[in-house]
Amino acid sequence: MHDKNKEKIPYKLFATVVSIVAIITFFIMNYNPVSVTFIFFTIKVPLTLLFFICMILGIFITTIYWKNKYKKLKNKFDRVEKLLFSKENLEKETKVEKQYIEEEENGFEV
Repeated sequence: MHDKNKEKIPYKLFATVVSIVAIITFFIMNYNPVSVTFIFFTIKVPLTLLFFICMILGIFITTIYWKNKYKKLKNKFDRVEKLLFSKENLEKETKVEKQYIEEEENGFEV
């Protein structure tokens, strides 16, 4: 029998290698310096470096965004879990009280 995981690994490896080669080629082909103008000054930066800096900034901002979103969702999940646990305990206590009341009523009828 063929294992599906063994068949998928070479395709993933191949896709990763092709992607890395494409990115490196893109960076090498775009090494020409470009002028970047800020408010009061202009600098010349290789286009590759500019792409790399923008990519790093994008990863950093995205990481901060999703980390905050994850933290909010985790807090919300914890609150819901506590409420659910409290509700379950309350229902158990109510069942026990009902059984106790029924036993007392049945005990008094005899």
